[in-house]
Amino acid sequence: MPGSSNSLKALEIRRRLLTSEAEIHRERIGHEWGEFKASFQALEGATRPVRSFFSIASTVVAGISSFKRLRGAKGGTLSKILAGAGLVSTLWMAVRSRSRDGGPA
Repeated sequence: MPGSSNSLKALEIRRRLLTSEAEIHRERIGHEWGEFKASFQALEGATRPVRSFFSIASTVVAGISSFKRLRGAKGGTLSKILAGAGLVSTLWMAVRSRSRDGGPA
């Protein structure tokens, strides 16, 4: 078969071209992924102070609302003490987790 070797050569050339094209795409995707990661890390660094502020503000608001509930709570002294201990525990854990993460305590 005289034409079969030409068709095999054409298929081999096409396979090599497709393989090369796939390698180019793989490299381009890797480069774009690196750029995406860098831009995301820059955005994360820029929003860190805002996130820290909102985290502290939410802890303060939760503490104030818990304190108001504690003041208006009905029941005996023991239930108020237990509710106060829960409030202190919640605030303590929030402060400790922030100091471990490197944020402001």
